This record gives sequence, structure tokens and C-alpha cells, in this order.
Amino acid sequence: MIVLGLKPDVIYIDEEYSGEDLVKFQKIAPTIYIDMNSGTWRDHLKRIAANVGREKEADAFIQDYEAKAEQMSSLITAKLGADAKVMAIRMTAKELRVMGTKRPLGPIMFKDLKLKMADGVEKIPADEPYQVISKEVLPDFNADAIFVIISKGKEAKGSFEELEKNPVWQNLKAVKNNHVYLLDGQKWLDYSSIGQSMALDDAKQLFSK
Repeated sequence: MIVLGLKPDVIYIDEEYSGEDLVKFQKIAPTIYIDMNSGTWRDHLKRIAANVGREKEADAFIQDYEAKAEQMSSLITAKLGADAKVMAIRMTAKELRVMGTKRPLGPIMFKDLKLKMADGVEKIPADEPYQVISKEVLPDFNADAIFVIISKGKEAKGSFEELEKNPVWQNLKAVKNNHVYLLDGQKWLDYSSIGQSMALDDAKQLFSK
């Protein structure tokens, strides 16, 4: 087991996904379970910080994050307009998804960055991170800007390239006004303190052009 070779003093693990390996980890080192489905990334960071005596550093990180999020919110609003409504989509090999308000994407986009939801995004169930749609309903969202995440792999990339050729896509308001933004999915979908901060850096790069 790779973890055994690392000789850790403590192991932090997601209880849900560790499954039967929990006992194995407990034999290697003291194991602290974190329920990633409970609380926010801020809560997770604070819990880990409390266990290693780094509470002040965690608080400072969160404060810096909040300040950066405020700056990025202003930057994006200046680019799109105060009344702009946005949506985020993810193209996989077989599905076109509209991301909702649930994490990983919802909290940073609609809470931290304070962006307004396109029509219908609020109807996606709060306990679902996304809703699978057909391209034909994209105009119903009436989005002023569209954020796009393309899953890894040639099939997903090819599916999005086909979408770009479709008249439904080409006639969208956001597309016509050049307000389509390709996001780094690895950063935006990583619901962690580092991932969220890196997502803000990605936003800065996109909207500072």
C-alpha cells in the first residue's frame, strides 16, 4: 500500500469513499474522517487546521479568499454588466449538463462571485449539482454569458465542437456577444480550499484580457 510507505503521522480521509479501506488506514496511523457532503470547504479547512494547530492560518486563508472573490466579482460584473445573467454548462462525452446551485460549481459562482442566475437555473433541484438537458432548450435560459467546462477526453471535446457548429448554439445571445468562457474544470470542480482559490485565479485570467 502506497500510504504505508509514506509513513504518515495522521491520515485525513473522506469516510464515504474510503469504504472497506477504513480499517487499513486506521492500522497505519491515526485517521480523521471528514464527511465531504457535510458543511462547506471552509468547514473542512477549519477542522483540519484545528487538528494541526493552524487555526490562524486557516482563518487568514479564508479572509484572503473572500477578498479575492470580491475583487473577481467586481471584475466580472464590470465586463458583463451588473444585470447580466449567467449559466455554466459541462459537456461530457454523452451529456450536456447545466450546473445548478449545489457544489462544486454553484457556491463559488452564485454566492462567492455573486453572479446572477440565468432563467431556470434556480429550478434545478438544490440537492442536484446539475441537470442534463438537450441543446434545443439552451435558448430558454436566456443567458448573457455562458461558462463552459469540457470533460477530459476526445469524445467530450468532439461533442462540444459539434455543439459550436449547431445553429441553436450560434444564435445564443451569449455566443453572439462573445461572452462564452472556457473554464479549467480541474480547478472549478475541485471543491476544496485550494481548488476554489485556483478557480478565482482562472477567472482573473479570463476576465483580465
